[in-house]
Amino acid sequence: MRLIVLNLILAWIISFSVDCKDQEGDVTEVDELIRYSDGYAKQGNLEKALILANRAITLEPKNEKAKIQLSKVYATIASNFVDKFDCDSAKKYATKALELFKDNDGAYNDLSLCAMAEKKFNECIKYANEHLRLDSIYGSNSNAPYNNLAVCYREMKEYGLATENFLESLKRDPPERMGMKNIFSLGKIYFIQGNREGAKKYLEEFIKKYDNVSRWELRREFEIQYKESKKLLEVVNSGAKIGYPKGKEPAFNTDFVGILEGRSSSSKK
Repeated sequence: MRLIVLNLILAWIISFSVDCKDQEGDVTEVDELIRYSDGYAKQGNLEKALILANRAITLEPKNEKAKIQLSKVYATIASNFVDKFDCDSAKKYATKALELFKDNDGAYNDLSLCAMAEKKFNECIKYANEHLRLDSIYGSNSNAPYNNLAVCYREMKEYGLATENFLESLKRDPPERMGMKNIFSLGKIYFIQGNREGAKKYLEEFIKKYDNVSRWELRREFEIQYKESKKLLEVVNSGAKIGYPKGKEPAFNTDFVGILEGRSSSSKK
């Protein structure tokens, strides 16, 4: 009986060893290069990630997994250049990423942000819509394309479309800084549109969030918007007329504080 059990155990060990060897045999040098490239990219070592991904492509130029990995590395490099406000370099790497893998959502986000920075708002919208299309395919719930669309529509004075997309961005729980920008934008846009209830809601929310911010860099960044929100809210609560006729709305970055203070000075004279 003991001999039978030992034979069964031995047979299982041999079978297990064969399975492992078969699995190892399935892992090619290119697979290993891709895996290590991905690992280095996740650690932030993009130089090594790029070298390994390029080596995988050199070995198998038509390997789709290698193309996708190199595309991901290029898109991450592009994002780093966006963060440094170097859109020339960012666009170069984002374009390379899409040449390798046309459905790289990160690359479209980089191109959208650069188009926004360069005030090419129609391009920004085109890239953001591509990002949204891919999000629906991948099942992603990113707020980034909605934020990009909202900002571009806002700068084009398409305030109705801007509010729709700012609200969609907020639904997706954006980071604190972006969330505050979304909320301030909604408050000011509703003021421009003459929507007293909406302006009051979002201006009050922005002021509350600012008062509770603990990070000094955010307080400093939003100090001007905070002062403007308080001034606009005073007007909203006073019952004075707000809003502008359709087609005659001012640009979003109009200095409303200066205008309102000028009116106040004139009324005292």
